[in-house]
This record gives sequence, structure tokens and C-alpha cells, in this order.
Amino acid sequence: MAQIYFSGGEISLYAIVREYLSKAQKRIWLEAFSLSSEEVIDLLKRAGSKGLDVKILLDFNSENEKLWTRNNEAKYLKWAELKFGNPDIFWTYHLKMAIVDNYVLFGSANWSYSGMIKNREGIVVFDEQNILKECERIFSEDWKNGITKLRGVKKRSWFNVLMERLISKRK
Repeated sequence: MAQIYFSGGEISLYAIVREYLSKAQKRIWLEAFSLSSEEVIDLLKRAGSKGLDVKILLDFNSENEKLWTRNNEAKYLKWAELKFGNPDIFWTYHLKMAIVDNYVLFGSANWSYSGMIKNREGIVVFDEQNILKECERIFSEDWKNGITKLRGVKKRSWFNVLMERLISKRK
């Protein structure tokens, strides 16, 4: 079964996310470009404090570094495992996916106030085993390759890679 929800509908995207995160029994694995919603962070913190397996994989970007490692590292890492997407594998980790027990929440919304409230976004909730298994596979692969520290790592832009290729062809 799949159910689709859009922002601006009868039920807010926050309500959908809140429903699934708050009823989690064993795990919440979140892979997202960004996570800045205090409400979602609170729900994740409560789940982790109850002993659930909470894993968060975020994109490698300066906003995530600022929010998650410089300001709040000790506060957040007590209740969740945190990694960042490896920029040597993908330039951007743009997924917006949560695996909550045997459900998958997948959509366009960033896990932020704007993504859940201000923007036109959508989330699809799946409970189909084939979709769950594929999302578990992708998350596990990204998690295995994830990095734990951003400081000192240089993210190469598409422009830098292009220039490196052009220069190497001239030699």
C-alpha cells in the first residue's frame, strides 16, 4: 500500500511525519539533504532516548556542519548516530527518506519548517516489502560509506572536477 500526502492539504506534512515517528517501535533511519526542524528533531530525540535505533545521514554541506557539529554535537549525538554523505561518492545527498520500522516515508520535502509548512511538497508512505528492502539497501550502503566529521574535508564542486579533467587532458 502507498499513501501520498501534499503540503496544503487537510493533514499537514508535519502531522504525517509526527504520526509515524512517534509510533516507531524499533528504528528510525533518516537520510536527508537537511534536518533543521525542531519538531522533527524533538521526535527523533524522544525515539533515541527510548532506546530505538536512530540513525541520521545528512548531506555534506556547510549548513549541516554548522547546525550539527559546531553547535550541538554533544547534545545530539547522545541519542542518535550521525553521519554525513561521502562527497567522494556523491556530490549531493538529496534524498528525503525515513525508514520507520517497516514503513518508508519518501518525498520532496526537506526535514525543515519550510519543507513541511511553507513549500509545496509531498511525501509518500509505503509499507510494501520490496520498496522497504530497496530503501534499506540504499540507506545501508550510504551509511557504510558515510563520514563522521566534516572539518578538514574539502568538497569538490562540479566545476573543480571539470577543470581538473580539462587540465589533465592538456598534459
